[in-house]
Amino acid sequence: MSLLFDISPTDEPQKKRSGKKKQAEEAAAAPEPAVVVPKRISDEPPKPLGAADGFVCINEACGGTCHDIWKKSRGLWLIECFECGTGQWVEAQEEAQETEEDSFRFPEGVRDTFVGLTIDEVDALGRRDYIVWAAENCRIGDVRDAAKKWLAARG
Repeated sequence: MSLLFDISPTDEPQKKRSGKKKQAEEAAAAPEPAVVVPKRISDEPPKPLGAADGFVCINEACGGTCHDIWKKSRGLWLIECFECGTGQWVEAQEEAQETEEDSFRFPEGVRDTFVGLTIDEVDALGRRDYIVWAAENCRIGDVRDAAKKWLAARG
């Protein structure tokens, strides 16, 4: 039987690569994922907004009743157990003790470098321009009001 075209192989058949070599080549060719970590201006650890006693830890093994308030949002607090570090959202209460006279701290969502800092700490870093911007343009009402109040007290 004759064919119109020659179908005989022209090259030598290639050998299959071992799985280990193929995986090593793919790993070498894959770029490293970029990890972006926001730069913090202050090396001090963040400070809690206040203390909330009377809540029972949801960790059954702990059962602690002393908590730190880390975030306030829409009538809720994010509290963390002082004993074991377990966090939970609870309804805000007015009886909480504030840790400082000026208890306002910049929340998440404003600017990563200022999260957890007070307005006085931001001013001490030489960023009064940011405080002025926050008083005029910030989309978070609590931040805008606190910045306006701080600027009015300073003239």
